[in-house]
Amino acid sequence: MIDTSSAGGVQEPEQEPDAIISSSHALPQLKQSKSSEISVSLLDHHVNARTTVEILENRKSFCEGGQGVVQKEEVPTFSNLLLTNRPFRFYLSSYIITTAGEWFTYVASIELIEQLLGSDRATSRRYVSLLIVCRLLPNFFLIPFGGILADSRDRRRSMIILDLIGAIAPILFLVASYFRSIGMVYAITLLQASVASFYEPCRSSILPLMVKEDEHMRMATTLTGMAWSVMTSVGAGLGGLVVAQYGMTSCFMLDSVSFIISAILILMIGGEWDVSGEDKDEEQTVWKQIEEMSVNGLKYIFNSKFWPLVFLKMTTSAVYGGGDILNVSFAEEDPNSTEAEQVQRLGALFFSVGFGCMIGPLILEPFTNMENPKTILNACVLAFGLQAIGWIAEGYFQSFTLTLISTTVRAMGSSISWIDSQVLLQMVVKSDMLGRVVAIDYGLALAAEALSSMVAGLLQDKCHISPRAVSMMMGGLAIAFFILWLCYRVCFSDALFTTSNSNEVCKSPENDVEKIGNECCRDRIATEQTALLVGP
Repeated sequence: MIDTSSAGGVQEPEQEPDAIISSSHALPQLKQSKSSEISVSLLDHHVNARTTVEILENRKSFCEGGQGVVQKEEVPTFSNLLLTNRPFRFYLSSYIITTAGEWFTYVASIELIEQLLGSDRATSRRYVSLLIVCRLLPNFFLIPFGGILADSRDRRRSMIILDLIGAIAPILFLVASYFRSIGMVYAITLLQASVASFYEPCRSSILPLMVKEDEHMRMATTLTGMAWSVMTSVGAGLGGLVVAQYGMTSCFMLDSVSFIISAILILMIGGEWDVSGEDKDEEQTVWKQIEEMSVNGLKYIFNSKFWPLVFLKMTTSAVYGGGDILNVSFAEEDPNSTEAEQVQRLGALFFSVGFGCMIGPLILEPFTNMENPKTILNACVLAFGLQAIGWIAEGYFQSFTLTLISTTVRAMGSSISWIDSQVLLQMVVKSDMLGRVVAIDYGLALAAEALSSMVAGLLQDKCHISPRAVSMMMGGLAIAFFILWLCYRVCFSDALFTTSNSNEVCKSPENDVEKIGNECCRDRIATEQTALLVGP
C-alpha cells in the first residue's frame, strides 16, 4: 500500500533498485511491509504507463528523431510543426516535388495530344477528356487495393517502391511521341494512374501517424493541401513555359527525376510504419486477405455515424471536375492567338487554380477549430457557395482577366472542401482503418471528377454548348450540393459530433500493442497514474 502521508514517525524503507523513479516524478516513500513486493510491482506498472509514448521512440515504431515523444503543451503553429517534426518535413518535401513533376507531365501530355491530332484539333476536347478519364478512372477500380496495402503493410516502404515505379512512366511518353501514338499516351497515363491509386492511400494515411496533436494534424493537412496548390501554380505555370521554350521532353524528364528524389526523401524518414492490427494467417491466400480486409472496411464505414462524410469529397470533385476541360477551352478561346500563347494562357489558368487553392484554406483557417468539428463542416458547406460563385462568374464574364479571377474563387472553394473533408475523416476514423476509408473516399472523388470531365467535354464537342454555358451548368450543380450539405449540417450532423469518435483505440500499457499516443491515450495514462498513486 502506498502511503501518501507526510506525518513524522514513519520509518523510511531502503529503496530497491527496481523501484527507483526519476526525481522529477518522485513518488511517496513505501512502508516496509509484506506488501513491499506488490508496491514495487505497482511502481513498475506506473513506469510502464508513464512511458508508453516514449517507448514509441525507443523502439522506433513510428517516428525517428524524437518526434514521437509527447511533449509539453505548446501553442500549435505552422512554424512549430515544421521545426519540431522531422518526418513531416521529409514527407512534405517529397509531396511538393512529386506534385510539381506530375503537373509538368500533365501539361506536356495535353500538348502531346494536341500535336498528334494535327489538323484534327476540332475534336481535341473529346481526346483531352479521355486523357483526364485515363488519369482518374483507374483510381476508382484500384484504389481500394491501395487502401488494403496501406493498412496491411509498412506505409513508408510501400511509398518508396511506388515512387521508383512511378519514375519509369514519364520516360515512356517519349516512346509514345516517337511512334506518334495517342493510344500509347492513354496506356501510359493508365499506368501512371494505377501507381497513384496504390500510392495515395499510403500517403494520406501515414500523415496522422506522423502528427499526433489534433491542431497540428489539421495544420499538417492544410500545409499538404497548400503545397499541392503552390505546386499546381508553379508546376502548371512552369510546365507551360517549359513546353513552349524547351519542348515536352524536358517536362517528362523532370517528372521522372522528381519521383526518384521523392523516394530518397521518404527513405530518410526511417522507422517502421506498419499499423496492421489484424491477425495475419500465413496459410491464408492473398485474395482471401484482400476480401476479408475489404469486407471489414465496408462494415466499419456502414456501421459508423460518419459515413456521409465519405461522399463529401466526391460531391466536391463532381463540381470542379470539368474545370480542366474548360481551362483548355478558355485558353484557346481567342482565335487569333498562337499555339505558344495558348499554352501560356493555359498555364496562367492553372496558376489561378493553384493560387485559389492556396489562399482558400488560409483565409478560413482562423475560423475553424478541431475542438469544435462543426466549424470544419461549416467551412465545407461554405466552400460549395464559393464554387457556385466562381463558376457562374466564369460563365458570365468574357474577359480573360476576369476568367482568371473567377477561376481563383471557385478553386478556393474546392480546396477548402477537399482539405477539410479529409480532416474530418482523420478525426473520426481509427488508424488501422484509415487507409481503407481514405481509399474509398478518394476513389469516389476521382470517379466523380472523371465523370464530370467527360460530361464537360461531351457537352462542348457533341452538343455544341459553349464553354461559358457549361460553366453556368457547373455553377447550378454547386448550388444544388450547397443546399444538400447545408441540410445535412443543420438536420443530421449533431449525431456525428455528439458521439465519441476517436481515431485511435486506447490500449492499457500491459498490452503489447504499439500505437501512436493521442489525447485519448494520454488521458487514460494519466488516470492510471493517479490510481496507482492513491492505491485501491
